[in-house]
Amino acid sequence: MDTVDLVRIEYRFGLGDGREERFVVQLDPDTLELADPPLAAPPDWCRLDFHQCPHCSLPASRAHCPVAVQLAGLVERLDDLMSYHRVDLEVVTAQRRVLQGTTVQMALGSLMGLLIATCGCPHTTFFKPMARFHLPLASIEETMYRAAATYLLCRHLCGNAVDGKDLEEIYRNVHLVNMAMGKRLRAADTSDASINALTLLDMYALAVPQLYPETLREMLRRSLACG
Repeated sequence: MDTVDLVRIEYRFGLGDGREERFVVQLDPDTLELADPPLAAPPDWCRLDFHQCPHCSLPASRAHCPVAVQLAGLVERLDDLMSYHRVDLEVVTAQRRVLQGTTVQMALGSLMGLLIATCGCPHTTFFKPMARFHLPLASIEETMYRAAATYLLCRHLCGNAVDGKDLEEIYRNVHLVNMAMGKRLRAADTSDASINALTLLDMYALAVPQLYPETLREMLRRSLACG
């Protein structure tokens, strides 16, 4: 596929020592999955059977976990950073440029979320439309609204079904993915930035299904004066 056809999202980490790390994420516009080839030789902790998710539906013939493979290159390049280090984050798409000073764990978590959504894991397929319209450093309220809107739109367009799952089940499955991925990262002895970034993502996975009905109802009640 010609690269001009790809959805391109670039993350630029401006670090305090003058160093800059760039990560380019390219998505197939039809499947919304990562278009770039994965690591040629993933580390051992990326094996599918290494701390495998208890609900993994991938065939045993597949050698590596797609989530782990996509995160491996990312965490290795930033492994010398601590989670609290400051970073000037710049995210560039065809439509806009976002600039934000933040911590490594927040910036890394945002990029991790994008990669996990588009890596090809069956349990993260639901999040591909949100990745297509990626919102860097989204707050819990923004994430909640985007997830609920995506879910309800999918139900409307797909005949009241999203692969037979409700939003709570989708997030429960993602939580299990995050837990297993945390075990992989700890076994790989990665920096606290990677583990804490994943922990932040998992906090969202736990919070959204618990908070979204009442929180969204209150948001809409105030803005639209609905009952």
